[in-house]
Amino acid sequence: MAFDLVVSDILNIRNNVLSRGGGILYLGDSENDNPAFRKASVSVGVISDKRLTPMLDCQYLIEFNNPSYFLEHLVKNEFIFSADLFDKSK
Repeated sequence: MAFDLVVSDILNIRNNVLSRGGGILYLGDSENDNPAFRKASVSVGVISDKRLTPMLDCQYLIEFNNPSYFLEHLVKNEFIFSADLFDKSK
């Protein structure tokens, strides 16, 4: 419900972004995020503890210590998502 509320509040921005080929990227770390994962254009699950195995319905997974790396590179890439943004060797 929160995802829908935020999207409706920024509908004009969202339409602008979508018209340029963009979308909504969602990061989450629990099964409570699954509804938003399914609605987002790109969904990234954050694994906070390897002993836990939540069933995250997301397209990509990153470890808890990597979101800052990913987000920094997303900004450098002008917010254009690419799976290469997860690759620390680049």
